[in-house]
Amino acid sequence: MGGQFLRKSMKLKWCLFPRVLKDLYFPNGDFLHAGRKKNCSWSWNSILHGRSIVLKGGFWVVGDGTTINIQRDRWIPQGELSCLVDIHQEGKVAELLDNGNNGWNIEKIRELFDPNSVQKILQIPVSLDMEGVASPNIPTTSDKPHGELWKQIWALKRNLKRLNTACSIALGPGPPGLPPNCRSPLHFYMPIALVWSIWKTRNDFHFNNKTPDPMFTITRTMLFLNHFHGITEQGSSRGNNTWRNYASFAWRPPQTAAVKFNCDASFNKISKAGTAAVVARDHEGIILAVSSEKFFAPNSLVAEALAVRAGCILASSCGWPQSYIESDNQVTIEGIGSGKVNWEIHHIIEDIKRISSYLPHCGFLWTNRQGNKVAHALADAVARRDSPIVSSSSIPREVKALTEVD
Repeated sequence: MGGQFLRKSMKLKWCLFPRVLKDLYFPNGDFLHAGRKKNCSWSWNSILHGRSIVLKGGFWVVGDGTTINIQRDRWIPQGELSCLVDIHQEGKVAELLDNGNNGWNIEKIRELFDPNSVQKILQIPVSLDMEGVASPNIPTTSDKPHGELWKQIWALKRNLKRLNTACSIALGPGPPGLPPNCRSPLHFYMPIALVWSIWKTRNDFHFNNKTPDPMFTITRTMLFLNHFHGITEQGSSRGNNTWRNYASFAWRPPQTAAVKFNCDASFNKISKAGTAAVVARDHEGIILAVSSEKFFAPNSLVAEALAVRAGCILASSCGWPQSYIESDNQVTIEGIGSGKVNWEIHHIIEDIKRISSYLPHCGFLWTNRQGNKVAHALADAVARRDSPIVSSSSIPREVKALTEVD
């Protein structure tokens, strides 16, 4: 009950029940710091008990930091802070942020905390949206009328033809025993996987009120086939399997009027230093724009999610009418489309949804490492440099060479 009230009180502040409890028990404060009062109701005691359980495993997601107390609130995922100097009891996390760079004020943090605490703080990704245990109900980029939905579905015909042609080239002649028109097991299983994915999208629409997203339906089909292929590869005792990875072909160009933003991250497990790189290319494979940034992150999953967020930011700044954000990180792409998000990247996914909701048309695609090799090479190149690469004219020669073989 406490967890439900925690979400509702922070998301639905206009609802009657949270407002009544606020007026009774914490009129001048917030729910997270509200205490027990004499002769309080059984319901309120139950809510506070549920809150204590939630807070044992929860912590604040840092946005603008204006309501997070540095010492009193739990905003460090692991461990506690060790200060080198005295910090005011009412000091806020906002004082540790550099608003100009949408990140941490590294110099000030190093002045206030010991090296171990500095490392923990810098690994925390700062949300661009808000702070809090719960995030607002943000509409996804797939909230479009059905007429527009069908236009997108029919527009996918060209991409499906490209996929089928590329698979034929990559897979080669099929093994014996398949129908004559199937050159490989992929040609036999791909229609089955696509129908299954469409059926699942239909069920999500009818039973879970999720607006259908045709691009995610296609992506889910590819993810299913890749997972199925991985299982069959493990079960095969032969060294030379006739079914190679269905996505082993190179980068797939977008439609004529669209721009694809490939995103990837480089991450050092020892130093926790990460680098995000984004490469924007048109239907001819020409690089239109690039961006990169350096940061600290707790793990590679957070780094990959930050790279996708950087792709959305670049797409938003460029202003092209049709954008596709592509990544080789399956967890992030599935989290954007399905709503089942890993807790470590939940606030980053919310940022991605919010930013992309302002774009005229934005879709999210998954690819394998081979289809994302230009962004991967750029991330590795930036990781070896002292400064990020923010212009296509500054791209290293070896990275540009990869675009010629795609």
